[in-house]
Amino acid sequence: ARQLQQRQTALLESEELTVKGLESGDKLIQEFCIAIAGQKAYGTAILIELASHETDRARLFALLAALSRSQPPAARDIFRAHLEHPDAIVATIAVEMAGCYADEEAVPALMRHVNAAETDQNYSECSLLTAGAIQSLGQIATPAAVKFLASKLHHRNPTARRLVHAALTSIGSAAVEPVAARLMEGNPDEAIMAANVLGLI
Repeated sequence: ARQLQQRQTALLESEELTVKGLESGDKLIQEFCIAIAGQKAYGTAILIELASHETDRARLFALLAALSRSQPPAARDIFRAHLEHPDAIVATIAVEMAGCYADEEAVPALMRHVNAAETDQNYSECSLLTAGAIQSLGQIATPAAVKFLASKLHHRNPTARRLVHAALTSIGSAAVEPVAARLMEGNPDEAIMAANVLGLI
């Protein structure tokens, strides 16, 4: 245990040793160094390279989690590539990072996630994936993203609905026009919700 602690301390203090560990063929050493690299923002270029070819779900998630801590600009495309990953945990971290990067190209995929949460199979529960997509749309806040959120004022899932309202409120003045449009275009329930959100803004 003491030897392991000493090794960990050495890695924490040395980017060179951590990078060597990332490049090693030993999976256990790599996994240990991935965690260190994320914590200390070491070897981001290698983390990106590893993530771009990784097929194992657990290792991919570990790599994305490490990159999410340092958020290097070059990692944006890696996260974008996994927005609709079949594994919900991997897709969720990618979706959340789309907001952190304010990635406008992620907007269509985020919209698809929010729409999917209204189907008969999915509407009863607001998943972390759905919540992350709504929050990221609010962070990106392009005109298309804001208009889409306004169209979801009466989202079929109550939790998703509250998150939409919170996102629109956080956007502020840029959300006024698309939300106000729902007063005229929406059904009575939607019009009431639009008035409430406008009051909060």
